[in-house]
Amino acid sequence: MFGVGKSKAKKGSAFAVAALIAIIASSGTCAYADKMTDAKETGEYVVTMGDIRDVGLCLKQIQQQAVFIFLEATRKELPINSPGRIIEPKTLTTEGLNFKEEYLPARREWLVFFIGSMEPLIRLMGNDVKDVENGLYAVSVPNISKAQFDRRWKEWSDTVTNLNSALDKINDSLANETGNNQLVATQAVAIYNDAQKLEHLRMLVHHLMQSHHHKSASGTAKPST
Repeated sequence: MFGVGKSKAKKGSAFAVAALIAIIASSGTCAYADKMTDAKETGEYVVTMGDIRDVGLCLKQIQQQAVFIFLEATRKELPINSPGRIIEPKTLTTEGLNFKEEYLPARREWLVFFIGSMEPLIRLMGNDVKDVENGLYAVSVPNISKAQFDRRWKEWSDTVTNLNSALDKINDSLANETGNNQLVATQAVAIYNDAQKLEHLRMLVHHLMQSHHHKSASGTAKPST
């Protein structure tokens, strides 16, 4: 197990990647709150495989809400012969969309609901990056070296910042009641793609932890007699 001290965390330690893995077991559950309180009291957070799984679930939720926001911003009046089956897009893009056409106004209540389902997760990710960088607690990650995280930390941190920025732009649009369908759709695409980048990093961490565990286990195994 490799631990990161508080003094190192102030410089934006790459172990904040692991901290992010730990931040969102779910939005505001007691178990999560208790674990984070313990981390700040003891100065250490130990990442588990369960934490990695929980982050994956939360990233899926963020992407799902981004899809709903996008569909709301690109909604049109449907003809009577429209198919009844709902087809959810596998990827999001604004390519091919003509916002000069007549899209139905995005319904504010729907957008507020979709945003409300993802915002706590995105904000917690940003706050936890700051907490680790400010040295409020350190992270211990079994079987992974600091150098391996260093290669990925900046991408993770930048992507979390972009997530928060895209969310801010949508919220500003709602607050100003501009009804800017193009802005909402564009930022929904950005959120979806940023969550996809974080999922890629999450999987890298998952594989690294497993790989080093297996190597360590095989290296310490006693030869059969």
